[in-house]
Amino acid sequence: MTQLESVLNTDNNARELFFHIIQSRSDDSNQFTREKYDKYHLVRQIKNVTGYDLKNLEVVNGKFVTEDGTDIFELYKEGLRKNPYSAANAGIAASHYGQQLAGLAKNGFDSIPDLVLAIGYENSSLQDLGQKESYGTGKTNWIDEWKASVATLKYK
Repeated sequence: MTQLESVLNTDNNARELFFHIIQSRSDDSNQFTREKYDKYHLVRQIKNVTGYDLKNLEVVNGKFVTEDGTDIFELYKEGLRKNPYSAANAGIAASHYGQQLAGLAKNGFDSIPDLVLAIGYENSSLQDLGQKESYGTGKTNWIDEWKASVATLKYK
């Protein structure tokens, strides 16, 4: 287990595993919801553009504000306009994320749980958690059954 922790704490491996879990999830995952995913993207977007983490900001008069009282949405829009890669689509991004930001400020940062994705370790392999099917060692019979059913449908 120490070896696994060491690998996960090297470079961007934990981040890459997180993205892999997102991509590998099934529709029945109880760890993932659209609402949590949208919050995750909103928080990342604001952090990438402004450098501020929404969870550390106070909500005043229905807006997330910095320590000096600046509306984070204003900083976000300014950051979009200044970036040559996002300037052309600044209005679209501001409209999309602005609506989400206003809703999160109104309801409170913790009104939507954070997107936390877990994966287990069993039988010397990683195991998907929170969904009907798994991809870990000894838990892949469903793949063969699915392939057989698809093959049967092709020949009918």
